[in-house]
Amino acid sequence: MLAVALALLAGCARSPPDGPSAGGSTQSGDSRGDTRGSRRTPPASAALDAEDHIITSGGARIAVNLDPALAQDPADVLHWVQDGADVVSAYYGRFPVPELRVIVSPRRGAAVNSGTTYGGRRIEIHLDPRARPESLARDWILVHEMFHLGFPTLPDDYEYLQEGLSDYLEPLARARAGNLTEEAVWREFVRGMPKGLPDERDGGLDGTHAWGRVYWGGCFFWLLVDLDIRERSGNTRSLDDAIRAIVDAGGTGDHEWTLERMIEVGDAATGTGSFARLHDRFGPAAVDPELDELWRRLGVVMDGGRVRFDEQAPLAEIRRSMTEPAESEAASTR
Repeated sequence: MLAVALALLAGCARSPPDGPSAGGSTQSGDSRGDTRGSRRTPPASAALDAEDHIITSGGARIAVNLDPALAQDPADVLHWVQDGADVVSAYYGRFPVPELRVIVSPRRGAAVNSGTTYGGRRIEIHLDPRARPESLARDWILVHEMFHLGFPTLPDDYEYLQEGLSDYLEPLARARAGNLTEEAVWREFVRGMPKGLPDERDGGLDGTHAWGRVYWGGCFFWLLVDLDIRERSGNTRSLDDAIRAIVDAGGTGDHEWTLERMIEVGDAATGTGSFARLHDRFGPAAVDPELDELWRRLGVVMDGGRVRFDEQAPLAEIRRSMTEPAESEAASTR
């Protein structure tokens, strides 16, 4: 996948399993990066050494390699990795891959910076020497990278499906874990998703490599899929069911799938046909998703720089359920 260096908005990047699968940002907190790196060949996997610490989450064994030059207390860094893994495990009902290596090294920049995921095997991420425990607690990048482990690598024309999914799931999962407020989730979506709208030069989302279309266009695509599933099922099914089914069928970051297989497995999990329907609409042609109308139906109102909610809106109940933890997500992940 892509090694990503970010500056203002969220995203991640993918490549085949043997390459970097997702990039993070040079920032932590709620601001997201907006620049991307290029594909490169990953270094060979290193064997466990004296600096590896083993943690577990959702049935997975995670080896955390801490560079001896890190300025942070190892206990704080391990707590940060454990919390991130537990957020992802809670979403899937288990950690999406059985083993993972996380390599944490120092690098000047934002508190957490330059994360890269290699297939379904390894994440490399960097901490500024001045990063404090409270900065790690606010970080979104590690969870974002870990979500790349739970979706297959698709052909390059469908990069937006991979990138947009991590952009979409990360804030929802963090909110369900109590690490992000509902207001923060929707403020980010309302501010960011217009960057994915097509202009007069754009075609459909299929084949696009324009930054805004890939990352934020992919993000609003998955929001629309999620809402379509929820509305058609009376909110008894959601995108969660489809993504978990894809992982259960072997669709993880170290496996290559076709678009057709991903759609087939995802739609079979909900019985709504939402994957195929929304892809047929937004994949081939540039379509305006009418975001302002969508926010109205969800009851999301921007009031200056703040978000308030209209609880009488048609989809207000669905909106609330999207950031509430499901019963299965409240279970122990260790």
